[in-house]
Amino acid sequence: MRTQLRLDEALDDTPQLRSLLKLFEEDSGNLRQWCRALDSALVRLTTAQTEIAAATAHLSAVVAAYQDQRLPLEQTELDMPDVTGRLTQTIGEVGSWMEVASQQLSNSVVFPVRRLLTELDQLHNVHKPMFHDCRTALTDAEERFAKAGRKDAPRKLEEVNNDVFLAKQNFHQV
Repeated sequence: MRTQLRLDEALDDTPQLRSLLKLFEEDSGNLRQWCRALDSALVRLTTAQTEIAAATAHLSAVVAAYQDQRLPLEQTELDMPDVTGRLTQTIGEVGSWMEVASQQLSNSVVFPVRRLLTELDQLHNVHKPMFHDCRTALTDAEERFAKAGRKDAPRKLEEVNNDVFLAKQNFHQV
């Protein structure tokens, strides 16, 4: 279900706007939790990918170390140094692919997820309290305006009206 908020409706503090904002707050909170779980899983995957790259590099070094071995019973019919050399190259190439995959995963997936998570945290921690403070100030100003009687001093009515104007202006800026 898509719910759209028209601009002229957004300028008024109405029950519909408050309901839509509450839904937005719930959705952004759920999205924050999901992004945190996704970030955790991606960090785990990136760490594992980096570990695989390191393990293949180590395996390549161990296989390459065979050429340094001097075995007295080595048969001349088998060309083990040549075979281990090709195996070392292949394992090293696979290891470099793993390293590139780890870097691409980090740059292409983890970084955007973390940026989204940072923006959601800022929305939740900074903008939400500001909005609630402005909404509370607007509600208080409107209540004072509603309680002001027509027989009150014109200066007091003008002051209350000005408070409502400033509260609405601040509300719309936030």
